[in-house]
Amino acid sequence: EMMKGDPCLYKDFESIRNENYHLIHFKNGVFNTENAEFITDEKFIRSRSFDYCMNIKFIEKPDITQARTWNYLLQSSLQAEPDSTKARLAYELIAYVVCRNTTAEKAVILYGDSGSGKSLMCSLIESAFSPQDVTAFDLKYLGSKTWSIKFKNISVAICREIPTKALSSIDILKSVITCEKITGEEKYAISESFVPHCKLVMAGN
Repeated sequence: EMMKGDPCLYKDFESIRNENYHLIHFKNGVFNTENAEFITDEKFIRSRSFDYCMNIKFIEKPDITQARTWNYLLQSSLQAEPDSTKARLAYELIAYVVCRNTTAEKAVILYGDSGSGKSLMCSLIESAFSPQDVTAFDLKYLGSKTWSIKFKNISVAICREIPTKALSSIDILKSVITCEKITGEEKYAISESFVPHCKLVMAGN
């Protein structure tokens, strides 16, 4: 709903009608971000492939006040109430990470003092995905092709500690954020070019 209200962020679904970017596969069904429909039809689910497969269940019309762990995170680390502007920003950041149907060329940067909830937020996002759909990366090694290959065929990449020193190369970082073709290689393998579609989450003091 929030994306539809911002034409700069909302992707034209007519241009991707043959793709499944707007479908998010949860443990108990599929959520269609185009029409906010939750689908449990097994025949429909088996006939589709999904870019985003979540390791959590979808709850329709949840009562956020009953999410005790989440509310504890909000109050202890973010000093925010469930219905506050700060909490809404946290909801939007998570929604952006778990949904590909936006044209926003952005990365999520969690910035704050030690103990402010950055690691908890990273862990929350990581645990929401299947292990094969998430990877860790280090900004210091982005110029290496063996590190670049980490961005292939994943949904989210997480850097838990932004280096304090200036980065020697940010070209790869820009290319991943804007979904431009990059080159990477597995160890002792031939280099290959691919287009990364993952979201980036980075944390630092």
